[in-house]
Amino acid sequence: TALASWAAWRADRGTEERLLQTQTRQAATVLSNAIQTIQQPMAAALDAQRLVAPGDRAQAFTGRFEAMVGPDKLFDAASLWRLDGDSLVLEDGTALGTTPAVDPAGPEIQAVLRRALSSSTSVVQRVSVGDRSRIVYALADPTTGVVVYAERPIPADRRAPVDQDSAYADLDYAIYLGTGTETTDMTTTDVALDELPLDGLTSTASVP
Repeated sequence: TALASWAAWRADRGTEERLLQTQTRQAATVLSNAIQTIQQPMAAALDAQRLVAPGDRAQAFTGRFEAMVGPDKLFDAASLWRLDGDSLVLEDGTALGTTPAVDPAGPEIQAVLRRALSSSTSVVQRVSVGDRSRIVYALADPTTGVVVYAERPIPADRRAPVDQDSAYADLDYAIYLGTGTETTDMTTTDVALDELPLDGLTSTASVP
């Protein structure tokens, strides 16, 4: 009887693990699609910059991006930068939305933009300024030296908008930037911070 009970428990746990792994992969797919939705307009803005003269860059950017920046929009703030000698400079007239969390005149934004220029994908990082926490995105075209910069707020309740999808039903989650599981790396979650990192039966997935 004891052996039969142990075998049944092992089988049940194995089933739970497989179900959790499946649901985790589904949740990761939903998250990946959401990230693509964020990055697509940035890539489109870069594509448009290749087709216009330098003097038309600002108009081409704001005409395409302005509708996506503001309260309850995709981005809180966005801007267009270009490489000028050894520095990256803000293209006049392209600062959209609220005051960015990262000082446009400071060294931190220069570091983010330079990382984007040397990366084949977008650069993503979390920044905190006072009581504001945002996710910063930068996507560059090294051939033109142009970089699209944008910020999205982390919700005050730290809930990820994607958790309204059925893939997140009955699933406790924590989403981190990078490979660490420190609170400083965490962006969104549906549990209290003192319950992190998650323990018990867990599953992880990486989203490029």
